[in-house]
Amino acid sequence: MPLKAVVTLDKHPLQRRKNRLLVTVFSRQETEKNMVHYKLTYFDGRGLAECARQLFALADQPYEDVRLTKEQFAPLKASLPFGQVPVLEVDGKELAQSQAINRYLAKTFGFAGKDAFEEAVINSLVDLYTDYRTELKPYFYALLGFAPGDLDKLAKETMVPARDKFLGFVTKFLKKNADSGALITRLLAALKTYI
Repeated sequence: MPLKAVVTLDKHPLQRRKNRLLVTVFSRQETEKNMVHYKLTYFDGRGLAECARQLFALADQPYEDVRLTKEQFAPLKASLPFGQVPVLEVDGKELAQSQAINRYLAKTFGFAGKDAFEEAVINSLVDLYTDYRTELKPYFYALLGFAPGDLDKLAKETMVPARDKFLGFVTKFLKKNADSGALITRLLAALKTYI
């Protein structure tokens, strides 16, 4: 239970009128008890959990970072909300899907935009990046050994065109909004966590 004390403050030493301020003092145990506990579960690599990890770092928010091996993942798969990772636990409640996790954390930590429209613009750029990442899957599946493929050929036919298209859209967006310096700074900071 917190301790409460009434503190009397003088506005000025010569004034007779006094202000009263109620101060609530919490013990360290109570403060820690009232803190939100975050637990992020993903593989031991950057991938789909890296944005969430960066949001925790930017917010200077402690969290439990559980990194699984493929062998550890196999028996857990059936117990996960959608049979996949990442999963974020917030005080024991589970949230699945990387974009839902990222949007939740961005909003919680104040990185989602200053208003609903700015938040939607950030989300549109994040969705553009998701499309880009989807186009890169054949290359990365071959690179990681999940699918057969000629890496040089896939780089030329898949990765380079997807990169040029994505960067073209981002460049066009930045030029169109060049006069909105503060907006661009916030958008790039938000987008940087995804890339």
